[in-house]
Amino acid sequence: MIWFDWLYWSAILVNLFGEVFFNGLDPEIILTDIIVLGFMGFVWYMIAQRANNIFRWIFTVLTFIGVGFFGLAFLAYNFEPGLIDDVSSVELWFSGIPCALELSAVICLFLERSQDWFESKE
Repeated sequence: MIWFDWLYWSAILVNLFGEVFFNGLDPEIILTDIIVLGFMGFVWYMIAQRANNIFRWIFTVLTFIGVGFFGLAFLAYNFEPGLIDDVSSVELWFSGIPCALELSAVICLFLERSQDWFESKE
């Protein structure tokens, strides 16, 4: 679960850094990021502190949906260059880092030691 914590918060920090770096300090984006950070903090609390299996699955499903959207954007950018005009290739590649970190965090949630930890908290 320690690896889950590190990967989870690393993904969030990298994502926030990317938002600020590529979009600037736009108040609407900052407000959205604060709301998302609050939701992600709540999800982390329910998984890591309360060992809630439902939130573990919610995080897993949301991660796979996010990775799917990233994959679609990546394919659209590479196969149809004019389809996504306002996204640079650096921004697209950089957004893949949080996806990889979140996928790694999901894997950590389903390792045998994590399974034992979730079962011991029931």
